[in-house]
Amino acid sequence: MRHPVPRTIFRIVAKSSLITGMLLIATAHSGAGEYKSVCYDEDKYQVFARDRYANVGMDIFFRVKRNNIDTDNCDWDRRKGDVWISENKGKYSEDAMYVIGVRNDFVLMDLGTAADPERNFAVYDMKSRKQVLDKNVSEQVVIADGSVTLWIQAGSSNADNCPNRKELEGEVRQSENASGATFRLTRKHLFDLKTGTLRSTQETKCYIV
Repeated sequence: MRHPVPRTIFRIVAKSSLITGMLLIATAHSGAGEYKSVCYDEDKYQVFARDRYANVGMDIFFRVKRNNIDTDNCDWDRRKGDVWISENKGKYSEDAMYVIGVRNDFVLMDLGTAADPERNFAVYDMKSRKQVLDKNVSEQVVIADGSVTLWIQAGSSNADNCPNRKELEGEVRQSENASGATFRLTRKHLFDLKTGTLRSTQETKCYIV
């Protein structure tokens, strides 16, 4: 039986020319059956991710290439020196982590199983070997040239601080759940894929929950 790909993974908007490295799909075998693993083959790293058979999320680890080159294939095979991302202080983590991209030293992940529009976006830094970002976002992230765009909740909205409130009010009037709609303000942020820093912008908008 094939384990289905989780439908909670963010759909990434990115031009094909911006995708670095080679993404290889390999079939892995286990006692529970046959399912797929994914390998991101980058300049300095190989990142492996595999859907869990009995639990949500993925098992994820990375390997530092020897002298930036590695002649081995991208098959799922644990080796001495591999670093597990889906572990917490050496212990197995049941957190629902899904890899959505690899750029430079960073593994970009979607966390959790909650429905949109409120999910979590996380970044793991393979150079420092630690998670450097975990933010609640109001919509899917966008990977672009050198940065990731994410919208982070900035508080409650009102007529003064919600630039698109009129547009949203029109949507609410057409909704069956109009009486329970809540407006929340969100601010655009940029995560720099070279420096690993998060920068806030002045651009805001609202969304409905």
